Amino acid sequence: MTRSRPFVRGLLVTFLLAGLLAEILMPTLASVRAAPQIQGVTHIVISQVYGGGGNSGATYKNDFIELYNPSASSVDVTGWSVQYASSAGDTWQKTDLSGVIQPGKYYLIQEAAGSGGSVDLPTPDATGSIHMATDTGKTALVNNSTILNVACPSGLVDFVGYGSGANCFEGTNPTGTLSNTTAALRKSNGATDTDDNAADFTVGIPNPRNSSTQLLLISEVAWAGTAANTDHEWIELHNPGSQAINLSGWKLNAADGTPNIALNGTVPAMGYFLLERDEDAVSDIVADQLYSDNTLSNSGESLMLYDNNDVLIDTANANGGSWPAGDLSTHATMERIGLLPDSDSSWFTNNGVLKNGKDANGNPILGTPKSGNSPTPTPTPVPPTATFTLAPTFTSTPAASRDVLINEVAWMGTLAFSSDEWIELYNPGAQPIDLSGWKLYATDGSPTINLTGTILAGGYFVLASSSNVFDDLTPQQTFSGSLNNAGEILRLIDSTGALIDTANSDGGSWPAGVASPTYASMERRGVTADVLTSWSTYADTNPSTIVHDHDGNIVKGTPGKANWGPTVTLTPSPVPTATEKVRPPTPIPPTPFAHVVINEFLPRAGFDWNNDGVVDINDEFIEIENLGPINVNLSGWKLSDDPNIGGKSFALSGQTL
Repeated sequence: MTRSRPFVRGLLVTFLLAGLLAEILMPTLASVRAAPQIQGVTHIVISQVYGGGGNSGATYKNDFIELYNPSASSVDVTGWSVQYASSAGDTWQKTDLSGVIQPGKYYLIQEAAGSGGSVDLPTPDATGSIHMATDTGKTALVNNSTILNVACPSGLVDFVGYGSGANCFEGTNPTGTLSNTTAALRKSNGATDTDDNAADFTVGIPNPRNSSTQLLLISEVAWAGTAANTDHEWIELHNPGSQAINLSGWKLNAADGTPNIALNGTVPAMGYFLLERDEDAVSDIVADQLYSDNTLSNSGESLMLYDNNDVLIDTANANGGSWPAGDLSTHATMERIGLLPDSDSSWFTNNGVLKNGKDANGNPILGTPKSGNSPTPTPTPVPPTATFTLAPTFTSTPAASRDVLINEVAWMGTLAFSSDEWIELYNPGAQPIDLSGWKLYATDGSPTINLTGTILAGGYFVLASSSNVFDDLTPQQTFSGSLNNAGEILRLIDSTGALIDTANSDGGSWPAGVASPTYASMERRGVTADVLTSWSTYADTNPSTIVHDHDGNIVKGTPGKANWGPTVTLTPSPVPTATEKVRPPTPIPPTPFAHVVINEFLPRAGFDWNNDGVVDINDEFIEIENLGPINVNLSGWKLSDDPNIGGKSFALSGQTL
């Protein structure tokens, strides 16, 4: 939103005062790991390795290797092979592959059986006879059937060294050491691949998946109910795949027998399915299914999700102990971290940074029913000591850049038709980005856009409510649903569910844009974080390029083009001088005054503003602005919480505003 101020000198200093805010404001927000901003994996990966099949204490009778296709294209693996060697060996054994792995699907290779175990693997997609070592070894995915003959081969599709004894691996180290009851599982259900086995895999309960497996997650559990009623429990399922899932014959059970829910309905691709114990549990969001079983135990229990073939698809709190997250006193929900397999470290308590929905009394719910989960916290760091350096020097730290930006929003439509809304995305990077599996959605659910296509390096991607919004521009994609003119939050997530960008993240009125009679768009002012001052209203009176709506009117915006807003400098309005009838004696000019204000501060950061990969106290900031007509040197100036009661103070640097 454009703001004019007389005598604003336009120089701001942003202080990222980790120590100052930690001591003065005592934040309580747990630090969180920022979402990685990397493009999706584009090749078949080894997603799981298990060598304990049929051993003492094992559940499954066979060893197995599992593959996953995280790309947007089908891959024919006919003529390929998976190969195994001992941890330090150079003699390899192979199992030949055949068939096609569809996008987002798994491929299960059954290997040799032991004498124990009680459960058969799901129907394998390929079968071999390799006896794999339980704790440590090496597996390779090869795009031919030639037997490898060196200990550390190259030119492979994928490679996993598992266990501490493996002498070859991708990245820094092999995966953790396995056992008769644990497997190496690639994180994010197979979608994480940074070419580092130690970083990409976790050790957990074996979870074999074949080409028929439909990935559906227990995404959020409100076991503590709501502030309105502790019995108003709800559970959210999430489908991260590209195909809708029919829940006929599926069931969601607790280990103690209640709840025991026979599911029905459909979970849309990239969508959510909300189960409520009472229709008012989330009063402003309609449940996809109601259930009436007994409440969940506040002390914890296991939830299990089965498909229509009685195959276990997912669990929540599988170890049956206390709930690993959620809060009974605040009624905050237990949210899953991305697509991680179920373990105590895969869940966190909603911290209010992102929330959605209201309870039966109209209170905001500390949870995200039917929308993406909150940022994922890590354990709270130890606060810094109370020792201050009296005059440190700080540098302004820019907000984190994004892979893709929500760059322009025409929430008001066009002069031809107010429902002809459009949104523009922008890729500021040097590489094209495949948007398959990405989603752009409003927090009220309308619109919810499953993105397709590719956004070119430095390019724009225009989404419109119909293909006829523009007379002389074809949008890359159309969508249904409409934006609320009173304002709402837009969120952009990638194919792993990671939050990439937002627009109007505070959820208030739109920070820019004008409806009738102008119908001017809301434009982002460069590659900046989403704050109120990051947006301006299009007002170019002499555009170099023009786009027309379907009635031939000029569109007040820049769809598919660079924004107008960043090209102009917002200047203060001049102060008019009154005409005098009689000239008085020349007055002595007033002494210029220093007018420095605290313009903005963020005591509890919910985003990685300093772009260091972690959301913590180092992302908190105080912004100071000089509103006066003269420069001001800050030497000797201090910030304090309350000097009258002995509060802590912080000496500012000698920087000049």
